[in-house]
Amino acid sequence: MTPAELQTLKTELAKPAYSGKGDVECARLLNANTASVDDNEEKPIWQLLSLMDPAELAAVEADAVKRERLRTLMSCPTLNPNAPRLRQQFAAIFANGTTTWTRFTNWQKRSGSQAEALGLPRVTESDVADARRV
Repeated sequence: MTPAELQTLKTELAKPAYSGKGDVECARLLNANTASVDDNEEKPIWQLLSLMDPAELAAVEADAVKRERLRTLMSCPTLNPNAPRLRQQFAAIFANGTTTWTRFTNWQKRSGSQAEALGLPRVTESDVADARRV
């Protein structure tokens, strides 16, 4: 691990969840899929369509500008759920607080490890020991 990664790990290990735990147990906790992380994988367009509430979709279809924005998005075969422009376009179509917007923000996440959420590679017990010495 780089010095910056070890410092990030040291900061994480100072949290109560790791108190009194050995290096092996801390590494296991850090690598367990218990965190929500950004999902940057390309996803098929049908998944985006499945997020849309029918009543909210009907309201969008009644608005010519929103309908055209949605048509443009739906013409793509795949989308990265965390692409900033996709988020902008979707926000312009579906208001914050709507069922569709909530589903969209959930769609942007996946289950991942705490290490991954911190931007770290898989953590070993020796990484934990090194971070504790920093």
